[in-house]
Amino acid sequence: MWTITIKEITMLKITSKDGATIAYNRIGNGPIIILVGGALQTKSDHLMGTLAPLLAEKFTVISYDRRGRGESTDTNSYSVDREIEDLEGIIREVGGSANIFGNSSGGNLALLAATKLPGITKIALYEAPFISEQKLSDATEYIDGLKKFISANQPNKALKLFFKRIGLPTPIVIGMSLTPMWRGLKTLAPTLVYDAIIVGDGSVPTTLKTLAVPTLAVTGDSNQMKQAAEDLVAVLPKGNLRVLEGQNHNVKADFLASALIQFFAQ
Repeated sequence: MWTITIKEITMLKITSKDGATIAYNRIGNGPIIILVGGALQTKSDHLMGTLAPLLAEKFTVISYDRRGRGESTDTNSYSVDREIEDLEGIIREVGGSANIFGNSSGGNLALLAATKLPGITKIALYEAPFISEQKLSDATEYIDGLKKFISANQPNKALKLFFKRIGLPTPIVIGMSLTPMWRGLKTLAPTLVYDAIIVGDGSVPTTLKTLAVPTLAVTGDSNQMKQAAEDLVAVLPKGNLRVLEGQNHNVKADFLASALIQFFAQ
């Protein structure tokens, strides 16, 4: 492990079991919270980069680049287990136990990790996409489409397929493609396959029915995602729901931080 300190943020790296280098930031003092990003997110993006210092007023916050993103490296053979091992390595590095926050598909990953790893004390999620009414029956076709575009070095097409998948209007996607932000998204495009595999068909895994970890499902008040959170909480033995009125999937960091502080400080 090696360390670089810039102001209050400590930048560190670990080596995961398969040799991938996983980079993470550490800020604050107090109980540990690890932030797990969703599709196209890094540890320094607009949400995680703002959320971490807000939570750091009361907690030690760990935000990391999932494999293949930002400062983290990748290996040739992907599986969800590799991502769980990455998280396991960080938990071990910070003392063996931690609270976890997962945003969007990062929430799916956090829950899957909690069914396999000791040391996860509490989990909070924001709009993990368990869309039961859709069942995402074409998940295999979607994953295959992403793989085809990535293999052909066509990140633009992979991104457009993803944004179509999540229902973003075409004019907005076209507008995004003309901004400097799009260049960064193109570098992250290969990891869209990973999140697609993690989400699968959108159903709630049966293994969560015995998950003993206290879990808070946070959602905005849009009907589809609110219903998804309600369906998830109905399955979890220690699940609770928190609705942030007026928020959507692009949640404001200060609203989210308030809900997370209240839950993790209990």
